[in-house]
Amino acid sequence: MDPKAVKKLLKPLKLRDELAFFIGVCNLICDTWVLARCPEDFWLVHAVKTPVLFFIRYFDYRRAATHYYLLDFCYEANALFACYCIYGLGCGVVGLPKLPGFDTDNPRIFKVVFAWVTGPLSWGLALNRNSLVFHSLDMTTNLFIHATPCLAVWAIRWHADRVLDKWQFLPRVCEPSSPSPIYCDATAYELLVLPLLVYILIWQVPYYLVMFKVAAKRIEKRNYDTVYLYMLRTIKPLAAIVKAAGSWGPLVYMFIHALGCSLCMLLSFIWWRSYWAHTIFLASMVALAVWNGSTYYFEVFAEKYSKTIYEELMRQGFTIELNPDAPPTNAEKTINEVISRPPRPPKPPANDASTPSMTTTEGTNESLGADVLSDLDTETSARAMNQLRKRLSKQLSTDSVKAALQATRESLAKPVGE
Repeated sequence: MDPKAVKKLLKPLKLRDELAFFIGVCNLICDTWVLARCPEDFWLVHAVKTPVLFFIRYFDYRRAATHYYLLDFCYEANALFACYCIYGLGCGVVGLPKLPGFDTDNPRIFKVVFAWVTGPLSWGLALNRNSLVFHSLDMTTNLFIHATPCLAVWAIRWHADRVLDKWQFLPRVCEPSSPSPIYCDATAYELLVLPLLVYILIWQVPYYLVMFKVAAKRIEKRNYDTVYLYMLRTIKPLAAIVKAAGSWGPLVYMFIHALGCSLCMLLSFIWWRSYWAHTIFLASMVALAVWNGSTYYFEVFAEKYSKTIYEELMRQGFTIELNPDAPPTNAEKTINEVISRPPRPPKPPANDASTPSMTTTEGTNESLGADVLSDLDTETSARAMNQLRKRLSKQLSTDSVKAALQATRESLAKPVGE
């Protein structure tokens, strides 16, 4: 193998990943600088990035048949917070008419946003295993959804005096009668009851009607994946409770979701009243994302990148000799286990004994695919499993699992827009 030819062949691939990594690091540096130097302006970062990333994510998820994920509460809370910021900017700069209740002297609007963001969104970062991975737009967007609103709310809450001096049209953090624009208290009604009522009216009721009434048959017919279906597949106790509830299962799921959000909002009282508690909590969540990213790079990405280079060389016709004495990697062990595991015998339908059933083998292959894709974060893993499930519907034998897994991982490795 000619080293110069290999180097020339891999140059575009290397340049693409280097550019993505460069942009990711620059984005982190810029966000850190704005938060440290101009915290009163950090809400603009969220307002500008949200429409762009959500627009890209819609087309990305639409191709993967997971676009109903975008109706989840995390996306709804982000969209409403971005509208809150953009509309306030429009009222102050363009002179848009103010909607009823959107009053600059009314701090309850911000307190609802604060409870949502420091509650379900911040804890969602840990539950979804969000990771700081610079070169992956998908994983960067997942982290943005849960981390950036938390940083923006922190900046507005604890730098409210600077925000009011520069952006007088944004709603206040404290009441005008408060002796300080920062240090004021919040009641249980403002940080729990009102946010929960708005959560039910703006998100939970419309979500239930769309997912379980209006679009239920369409989702089932077209095999679309949703957060509800993903949660039932991955959380066995939840699936058992919903199944035991029978036709009331969706309502039970919505009640459990509301209960979880309420418990997360209870902690908002601590973050509202203590600067250091809020700062330490936020720093811990960011550190967790960095740790997840380091784990991904050193345990997953290095092996995945080597595999990508190997496949590209093979596609171009190069002959690669592998050392048979070298110990197999974790991915090779998993693939070998998948290929060597015998499939279950298919059960023929009652009306035609000659036609094999695809249910048993497909279910077996899908569980094997879950093992191989377990290194991804929650949303990416769900999207990968949905793609794998669609491929396996036409591939009945276990011998084809390797090809299906390889095609799924390659599709995930491609940047959005390719």
